[in-house]
Amino acid sequence: MKVKLFVVLSMAVGLLIVSGTLFAHHSDSVYDQDNFVKIKGTVTQFEYVNPHVLIHLAAKDDKGNIQQWVTLGGPPNRMAKGAGWTHSTIKEGEELTIVGYPFRDGRPVMLFQMICRASGEEIPLSETVTNFSVRQGKKPSCK
Repeated sequence: MKVKLFVVLSMAVGLLIVSGTLFAHHSDSVYDQDNFVKIKGTVTQFEYVNPHVLIHLAAKDDKGNIQQWVTLGGPPNRMAKGAGWTHSTIKEGEELTIVGYPFRDGRPVMLFQMICRASGEEIPLSETVTNFSVRQGKKPSCK
């Protein structure tokens, strides 16, 4: 009886340990971290939600067609603590320039590294959002 209980408990603990990796964070390798992309457009939606803050932007492509971009940053709690973000930091209808790392497969998705308002004001970001580009000696620019 003790052996069966030990085996069952060992298996349960093993499954719990292994299942933890199933909830691990995804890799940033899907982003082209060698090149920045800059988009300028109108905010269509701002999602201050876990696991990432999302800014949806309608931006013109090279041919003048409107393309819907999804840009993402850090989790809301880090954006709040690191840069003072709230639910009202970004407004729908606001014009923004966003610079970041695009998806490698060409989809209009980006990990933002810098955000500027139409006035030129840079919106502060959490260190966790921009630390990769800083480590590589890269500095994005909205200009």
